[in-house]
Amino acid sequence: MSEALSRFFLWAHENRNLFRILFFVVLVVLVALNVFEKPEHPHVHEEVYPGFWAVFGLGAGVVMIYLIKRIIANLVAFDEDTYDRL
Repeated sequence: MSEALSRFFLWAHENRNLFRILFFVVLVVLVALNVFEKPEHPHVHEEVYPGFWAVFGLGAGVVMIYLIKRIIANLVAFDEDTYDRL
């Protein structure tokens, strides 16, 4: 079993561009389907626009990455000679 799993992961690593393309095709199809499938009871007004949740998720992810980088980088940053002084 572990040998088959190992071969699968090796194959997946060698074909990672295929998985990347497949991932983006699935995302585009889901956003395109959102054009035809309208929510009956939208929770927010903007939910009626096609692809709203995709854009919202992308924007929220970018904002989180930026904020976390700004906050966490300052918390974990230390001088190069920190361990030399111990």
